[in-house]
Amino acid sequence: MQMQSALEHFNEFRSALKMTTNSAELDSLIDSVQEGQFYLFYSNNKAILDGLLYGLVVNCVLPMKEHGFESKSMYINCVDYYHPDKSNVLNPEKLAMAAKCVGIEPKIVFKNLFVQIAYNQQHQLAVAKQVSDFRIKEWSRYKTPSN
Repeated sequence: MQMQSALEHFNEFRSALKMTTNSAELDSLIDSVQEGQFYLFYSNNKAILDGLLYGLVVNCVLPMKEHGFESKSMYINCVDYYHPDKSNVLNPEKLAMAAKCVGIEPKIVFKNLFVQIAYNQQHQLAVAKQVSDFRIKEWSRYKTPSN
């Protein structure tokens, strides 16, 4: 890691892509969702978290001019396999409704969303490796050769 000036850091920060959370209040608190950052959202209210999750997944596909990332998205769900409540799994019907709410055909979101479930800590490590390999493969597929 190389040392940089505050001005260089500011310019990198300013030029980072930002995506809306669909909540003006939350966007103002965290300055939207920025590329290259890690976010952890939690709440006792499952409805709020579900709305945020489905909105973020759909917004990844939104064009940049509509405050999206215009990209694919990946959803990794770390759940306890033995826990009887399976409501933490991504619901395609809710995802389709979220897509329709912002005017995107649900099929487009489904095509651009990759899902993986990790049941325990060992499986989470395996999923992390799969994600890394997948990103390299996808990146090389869409990379254009430079002159």
